[in-house]
Amino acid sequence: MIIVAFALLHFGLKTQLSVPSSQGGIGLFLYLSGTTFFTIGLGDVVPLNAWGRVLIVADQNAEIIEPGD
Repeated sequence: MIIVAFALLHFGLKTQLSVPSSQGGIGLFLYLSGTTFFTIGLGDVVPLNAWGRVLIVADQNAEIIEPGD
């Protein structure tokens, strides 16, 4: 649920992303949120604006705040 919430926040705030090809939409934000939440962090999708970076930090720390969901 946390992954979806952060993906929707990124989507709603129109986080600018650096992506390898012409990808877009909510699926890309779900991918970004999922790889961040599970600390995979592949680096192929990167936020370019400050709010996007803030959300990434909050997304990564959400597992620490609410472990075991």
